Amino acid sequence: SPLAYEDVVAHQMLLKMKALDEYLNTQYIAFLEANKGDHDVYGATLTVGAGNAGAEGGPARHIPVLLEEVAAAVMAKPGETVIDGTFGAGGYTRRILADGADVIGIDRDPDAIAAGQAMVAASGGKLSLWHGAFADMEMAADGKAVDAVMLDIGVSSMQIDEGTRGFSFLRDGPLDMRMAQSGVSAADVVNRAKVADLIRIIGILGEEKQASRIAKMIERERTANCRTSTGERI
Repeated sequence: SPLAYEDVVAHQMLLKMKALDEYLNTQYIAFLEANKGDHDVYGATLTVGAGNAGAEGGPARHIPVLLEEVAAAVMAKPGETVIDGTFGAGGYTRRILADGADVIGIDRDPDAIAAGQAMVAASGGKLSLWHGAFADMEMAADGKAVDAVMLDIGVSSMQIDEGTRGFSFLRDGPLDMRMAQSGVSAADVVNRAKVADLIRIIGILGEEKQASRIAKMIERERTANCRTSTGERI
């Protein structure tokens, strides 16, 4: 049967998003290729190889943007304490530690906390990591005076590069999208949420003008078959 107009519009939009994801990934790799041998502020060489991001010979896992601008705004000094509310791969934290301040790093992603333990061990007691949301930073500070707070809000290459996390349009994987890797998954929402709730989620959080059409298309599709992977959603 012919596709409904809203199905065509929604499908075209998703294809454009996938194309954008592929383009940005290509530009990212091209940037790393162009900067082979250059050193970032931590002295770590940017290399490109056949491996996954963060692996030996693979592209750098995450490159913090506006690093020096952030450091200049924070103006960290020895004896001060700074909260990095979105620790991630620790790029901003490393820079602030280099200025002599203590850092409390917060991240919802348990993978980020686990990967940061080596940095904790090397910090000489100047870095502590707390698994949770930056909204709870008062709990993370545990009564300690804080001089500055840094937030780099949003997903990063740490999540998007991993197909198993469910954030990527480029790589197929389980429809997960949980930063904390616990609780309700994107698959739960897509397959169980009411259409009205889907419209609000897609329209308000996703800022998508075609939210109603997309939500209704999802409802029709899931009636026949539950969707559990990112590839199926695209």
